[in-house]
Amino acid sequence: MVKTEIKMAKEPVVHLSQRETVYEEYLCRPTGMSVGRYFDVTDVYALWDRERVCIEKALSMQAFFPKLINITLDSLPFLAESSFVWDGGIEIVEWNLSGKPPNAYARIPSLIEKFKSRGLEVWVDDVTERTYSFWKQQDVTGFKVHVDEIKQKWCQKFLQEEKRSIIVEGVEDKREFEQLTDSNVLMAQGYLFFKEGVYVGTQC
Repeated sequence: MVKTEIKMAKEPVVHLSQRETVYEEYLCRPTGMSVGRYFDVTDVYALWDRERVCIEKALSMQAFFPKLINITLDSLPFLAESSFVWDGGIEIVEWNLSGKPPNAYARIPSLIEKFKSRGLEVWVDDVTERTYSFWKQQDVTGFKVHVDEIKQKWCQKFLQEEKRSIIVEGVEDKREFEQLTDSNVLMAQGYLFFKEGVYVGTQC
């Protein structure tokens, strides 16, 4: 593999009533190629090698808040066998675009238990109507849902009934912010919070 420089961006997760940062999400930004291309590999070992580099980079950075670090389903078993631990947790995402069924599904409950026993929170990123039916049965810390889903019937029910923590992503303007006022959402992230000065800057 051609040597790829890795940079990290930090995005704040803000408590809506307190208007303060409560987490920082660490985002891998490989130079010279898209994030999708970097993680679109069919070999689970190659995928873990790339994700491990991003985790190491994120952990090397100075932190003022608990860190949320992305990890794919396919890499969960590798992370569970590693010695990585930090203040914060993981976000389970689907970066590998090969269409291959993730081999970690059967082990997810035991993996979640292992991560939580090590003090790591376990969040599920980009929850949709299709994926929530599975994830609601798992012992995760909380869920992330995109602001575009807020008006959907399934999401309204999800926001009102789910007792675990919810973070709404992609909040770009005041109109989107106002969509959150009638739900039980306590946390959100997106450009609006950079703009409003809740959090200043991005460190790479």
